Amino acid sequence: IHPARIEEVVAKVRKQVEEEIIETGKRTTIDLGIHGLHPELIRIIGKMKYRSSYGQNLLQHARETANLCAVMASELGLNPKKAKRAGLLHDIGKRVNDYRRARDGCDMRVNSNLYGLSHVEQAFSAFLVMNSHGLTPKEYKNFLYGKLLDQEQRLLGQKISIILALAEALDESHEQFIRHLSVNLKYTSVQLVVTYLNGRDISVTKAAVEKLGKSFKKEFKKTLEIEWKEARKEA
Repeated sequence: IHPARIEEVVAKVRKQVEEEIIETGKRTTIDLGIHGLHPELIRIIGKMKYRSSYGQNLLQHARETANLCAVMASELGLNPKKAKRAGLLHDIGKRVNDYRRARDGCDMRVNSNLYGLSHVEQAFSAFLVMNSHGLTPKEYKNFLYGKLLDQEQRLLGQKISIILALAEALDESHEQFIRHLSVNLKYTSVQLVVTYLNGRDISVTKAAVEKLGKSFKKEFKKTLEIEWKEARKEA
């Protein structure tokens, strides 16, 4: 086989893969109703199709998290579009081959001018990523970009961060077995009714969600109640 022919085939395949990545990114944002993302962000979203986490597809997890974020944000009086974007983009740090995904996701946002975001928008999205994974007082103090955010933006970010953390926890196994999620607002509490796929072991997911109760109450001033319901078997 002539070396030039090999190079030609490799170049052709690379082009096809790159086109598939961009098409996947575009299709994902259209399906989720998310518009106005920079082409580089769309490309990174497309690349998530070829990355796994806990043995499951990273892009499917991001889509699931985005939809769960939107449901909760809408019922809790927050902007569902912002929450959905946060859910879709929360794991782009995993495109950096490192296990510090929260820090990597933050670094990608605040240290790059590729994504068509203003400095404030970059700082806000970075704050969401770090805060949803438990921003420590020391990390918050050292988060210099946080000075770009005013008090209202910080408070909004903290609330969306809790929603993002809950959505991630609901798909803790990365298997998308949540069939339906409803939110019931009560005087002193918020009830999540979670319907999951029949026959699934939810112990890990249940523990991940329930440990966020304290943080939820701190931000929303209401107790978090969770009802788990197994979906009925189809006849």
